[in-house]
Amino acid sequence: MKDVGIMVCGRVKTICTMGGCIRAVKNRTGAFAVYEEELFLSSAIMCSYCEEEKNNFRDLIERTKKSGADSVHFGVCVRSCKEGKLEELKEILGKEGMKVVIGTH
Repeated sequence: MKDVGIMVCGRVKTICTMGGCIRAVKNRTGAFAVYEEELFLSSAIMCSYCEEEKNNFRDLIERTKKSGADSVHFGVCVRSCKEGKLEELKEILGKEGMKVVIGTH
């Protein structure tokens, strides 16, 4: 079984239920279609990096690692980060030993 995490933009928290991302994990569609093994969504986080909560963001990444996930899928909202932080986010997760996958559903 493969443990994965998903990350969505914290700025969409009032309009996003993460339903599309969660359904894609369950059905192994979209960016999750490449996995052959069974998937377990062990972490779903709202990115808070651009909201000046960088320490909280790093704590979320650490907790994601502890949950068993070794990869994090960026939702469409993170992939098209309006703050231009995509590369920075990828670098931070990479330094923490996390594989970053662009896309969910």
